[in-house]
Amino acid sequence: MGIGRSCSLNNLKKSYLEANDALDLGWLMGKRNSIIRYSELGIFSLLLELDRSMLAKYCEKQLAGLLNADDHDASLLNTLRQMLDRSFHWADVSKLLFIHVNTLHYRIDRISKLLKADFSRQEVRTNYYITIKLYDLLCDHRQHDITPI
Repeated sequence: MGIGRSCSLNNLKKSYLEANDALDLGWLMGKRNSIIRYSELGIFSLLLELDRSMLAKYCEKQLAGLLNADDHDASLLNTLRQMLDRSFHWADVSKLLFIHVNTLHYRIDRISKLLKADFSRQEVRTNYYITIKLYDLLCDHRQHDITPI
């Protein structure tokens, strides 16, 4: 269940939209069957106050290396999503994705090259974690394989 911020009757629509965002983001973060309050979304509640089309363009630009690769494979985006969701626990993610851990290392190396990102750095991981969650929330991803935690 998503809960928006308290408001007057004049702002009821905004609170309803916040509740939807809280519910969707909670689902994307693996918090099913929970009460998710918009006010507890942390940085996401601040970012969602910005222009959503601008946020979507930012996410698409940050992920362009994966989304626009000549041999685009939705499994690369999902691999990165799963690694970030599970704090780069290689063994856990390889079991989840039914791939050998060496294959997972190969994929992350490929992702790192496509995005020109060093995932050994925590600030890079944090940036991409937020970016992918916003991408999943805001962008058209019908053609992508989205498997939330």
